[in-house]
Amino acid sequence: MEDSLFEYSHKADEEFVKKVYRFTCFRLPYLIVRFFIGFVLAAALIAVAVRLTIIGDKSYALIFWALAAVEVALTVLLPIFEYRRAVSIHMKRRREISGESADQVENASVTESEIRFSGPVSEYSVQFASIKRVYVTSDLIILRSGSKQLFPFSKDGFTKGAPEGFVDFLHGKGIK
Repeated sequence: MEDSLFEYSHKADEEFVKKVYRFTCFRLPYLIVRFFIGFVLAAALIAVAVRLTIIGDKSYALIFWALAAVEVALTVLLPIFEYRRAVSIHMKRRREISGESADQVENASVTESEIRFSGPVSEYSVQFASIKRVYVTSDLIILRSGSKQLFPFSKDGFTKGAPEGFVDFLHGKGIK
């Protein structure tokens, strides 16, 4: 068994889960693309509505005005609904797996070849080749796999090694 380079232990409660999903659901590049597409579509619907209003077909124009309003509302509200849904699903899955309490202490041990995770009910490992991206915030390090699975770490949960050293180690492994 390889020696661990970094060790991590943190209580992953609902607030921690919310913090992780706040980052993933409200990342600025993601929101910019989503809002751009949504508002371009709304602008096209408004242009059609204005054109129909000018030529005097007010009944169809009203339909396009309504569609534009719905599009703007969806563009703004969908990220919020996705965030709430993701947190809810995550917490339900935890309760299903671990029983009544969804608050779990998550442990991780990082070796030269893998990250080993362990919790109250399961143990698994993740190879570095499957990690495609690392995101760093002021208090989180989030690893994302090729299948978009998230592996979050709180910076204050490292019991061996420093968070900055962990990020440098990941970059040394070729993870962006």
